[in-house]
Amino acid sequence: MVPAVTGGCSRPTGRNSPRLQGGALWDWGRFPARDEDTVDRTMANWAVERLREPAAKPFFLAVGFFRPHAPMYAPATWWDQQPEEPKVQLPPHLANDRDGLGPFAQALTYASTSPRHSYFEESGQWRQAIQACLACLTFVDGKIGRVLDALEASAHVRNTIVVLCDDNGLSLGEKSRWGKRSLWERDTHVPLLIRAPGIPAGGRCAEPAGLIDVYPTLIELCGFPA
Repeated sequence: MVPAVTGGCSRPTGRNSPRLQGGALWDWGRFPARDEDTVDRTMANWAVERLREPAAKPFFLAVGFFRPHAPMYAPATWWDQQPEEPKVQLPPHLANDRDGLGPFAQALTYASTSPRHSYFEESGQWRQAIQACLACLTFVDGKIGRVLDALEASAHVRNTIVVLCDDNGLSLGEKSRWGKRSLWERDTHVPLLIRAPGIPAGGRCAEPAGLIDVYPTLIELCGFPA
């Protein structure tokens, strides 16, 4: 099976079939042509403009980016920064990794919107899909960088708390799964970085944490009542 090219994007054939659950949701490719045509660029521009404004009182900005997310679209500029497709490294994979699970537990690890790993093995598209995810990650790193550069150049840099986090992880073939709906570490582990006045740089916390902890942490850092 080879992808059919539609509008400059790589669309796996047979989408919406049982072989590739999720259909167009799991499309990927070099799209759109320019960063300016993406919602993430629009969001970054909005945040940059807000940070350039004077602030008479404390403010809060929630800056949400869509990528990395399926469909895994990113302009060609960000694809060009990735390894060539044959050199993309595949994640660790054991074909029998889930053999110890019963049928009910097996069913819990799948979602109707997630493709089946057999498609990627049989079609030879595994490395291309990972390359697409890497392009999306590089793309959003660039947008986060624009926001942080604007903060560094602003009058708010010395008294602003910055929190960077994601909502979920993603399996890209580990345990022969694609998607997020499981309690395995690949799906539940997310980045959580906090920079705040008075917190030494480069520190790491070894205690278990969840996104539910972000709000009370911000309350404490700001000195607000619960």
